[in-house]
Amino acid sequence: MASGQSLREFISKRLSAAAEEIFSEFEETIIRYEKEIARQRRLLELSWNPQINLHRI
Repeated sequence: MASGQSLREFISKRLSAAAEEIFSEFEETIIRYEKEIARQRRLLELSWNPQINLHRI
């Protein structure tokens, strides 16, 4: 019975570690997507509201 309990604990620890790794990757992916969306939003705003700067000579 102790062997079964040890196996159960081992599997539980491995599953927890895998879940943490998956969640960490998910968070990093969301952060990358948010940065890309912000970049695209800035580009879109620039194209919709172009600013022309005139310099005197």
